Amino acid sequence: MGVLDKISDLVARVSPSGKTKTSAAGIGNGHGMVFNDNMIVSKPAIVFHSSQIFFDFLAMACFASVASFQAKWNVGPSGLTGFALFISIMGMFLSAFMLAVPVVNEKHDKLVRLARALKEVRVGFILTGIGVAASLLISFIVTISAWTQPGCKNPDNDPHQDLGDDFKKGLDGFCSSKKAGAIFFWLAF
Repeated sequence: MGVLDKISDLVARVSPSGKTKTSAAGIGNGHGMVFNDNMIVSKPAIVFHSSQIFFDFLAMACFASVASFQAKWNVGPSGLTGFALFISIMGMFLSAFMLAVPVVNEKHDKLVRLARALKEVRVGFILTGIGVAASLLISFIVTISAWTQPGCKNPDNDPHQDLGDDFKKGLDGFCSSKKAGAIFFWLAF
């Protein structure tokens, strides 16, 4: 019986409490749409933006490793690495901006005009669309680069193979980091 008690406690913690209100929206008075009035930013928005920040950070860390490998062997950092670092940092700042502005407005009465603009659906749609487009673009580019690079398939086919056996041995970690960065970009998308 202890397992059932733990499951019921978990469900009670996750499910909404009885202090929620329904909004009157659309046909049928919107009884299925439940929201909490005292939330500054909705829980799905918090989860979405926080996960974007987290996965963009992991992608940034992977591409920082890729850039350090390229710099160590004097073969870069490449334009793709710089672009990936830029997009990951921009994605973190954009998500943090979308989370922080409403909170700063509500708690400190600052950034009033900016918060009012962000409440407009079209502004949020445009900012989110820019972030999604940039994230989708970098995800495709990095995925194609990581899985089709000749040195990742066979170290002897790398354009910089003349740098020696130590370079060829390091290509495995370089390719793994690049592929992990691509996966994290997809998760951030």
